[in-house]
Amino acid sequence: MKYSINEDAYFWLIDKIMSHPSFFNEIFHKRQINNIYLDTIELDNYHANLRGNQTREKTRIRWYGDLFQTIKKPALEIKRRFGLVGDKLIYPLNPIEISNQYYWQDIVESQKSSTNHEQEELLVIIDKLSYQVPSIVNAYFRRYFLSANGKFRLTIDNEIKYFATNAGWINPSSIKDHHIIMELKYDLEDAKEAPYVSNYFPFRIIRNSKYVNGINATLLSEIPQ
Repeated sequence: MKYSINEDAYFWLIDKIMSHPSFFNEIFHKRQINNIYLDTIELDNYHANLRGNQTREKTRIRWYGDLFQTIKKPALEIKRRFGLVGDKLIYPLNPIEISNQYYWQDIVESQKSSTNHEQEELLVIIDKLSYQVPSIVNAYFRRYFLSANGKFRLTIDNEIKYFATNAGWINPSSIKDHHIIMELKYDLEDAKEAPYVSNYFPFRIIRNSKYVNGINATLLSEIPQ
């Protein structure tokens, strides 16, 4: 379940979470998340998401901390959707140097050459990256909360920024999204209890994709409202 809240309500929202009857506690330190999203030249993944295709996926490279750095522990993530069910595949990558000027194919070739040849599945996936290109970069801060019974997790994303990119360049000037994205997560077996948690928040559940928002903002100049 996802909710979009105006950024001006940030401290009110944190107070609301901490006073929830499910007794949420913060379980991890606030940290910056960065992503390079990958797609075809025709933006097939973007259009599949817009259409709401029952089967679709998003591919990204994720890391934490500063946007521009030598990433010691980057991860390749593939988020897949099969109707109402989804999963996420995560593959650790070798270190990557990211600055506002970089060469995507050099990164792909470097990952190929430095990956253990016994990791056949990862090598096949990295090879497929040759046929995709960076489409957007985003960065935001995330906080994590867990209910007292351990069944429900909340994440709060704010200071969301989108950066235009291509196969060799990241625009250092960002486009800011003035919304907070709150997501309630839980296992399928706890779905019946979820309304008792979600109904405490006076927000409407939305369908939200930072990837779609980023493409709209950077390529179509449509800022999320």
